[in-house]
Amino acid sequence: MEYIKLVIMFFASSWLINYALNFNISVPLQMIFRSGSLMANMVIGIFILQKSYDIFKYLSVLMISAGIFICTIASGSEMKKRSEGNDDDGSFIYWLMGVAMLAAALF
Repeated sequence: MEYIKLVIMFFASSWLINYALNFNISVPLQMIFRSGSLMANMVIGIFILQKSYDIFKYLSVLMISAGIFICTIASGSEMKKRSEGNDDDGSFIYWLMGVAMLAAALF
């Protein structure tokens, strides 16, 4: 029964990540965002498993997360410039929905 739960969760996560591409998410941003699983694993380990990590692990995950944040912001500003040129008010909102989907699939 536990395997069925894992398969369903994996399928749902994969589907959500692929579906986010329909919301103006670029493939490089998707790949960069998926590398944020280090942060997700650490947060879940701290809050659910009550683990503590070495300070260097916290620092390395913080640096990787900062890089992901910078890439996401850079992609968002590019998307906002593109949407302002097209007079399409909804494209930046769709992009934000896609980022939210990636974040939900990450955890």
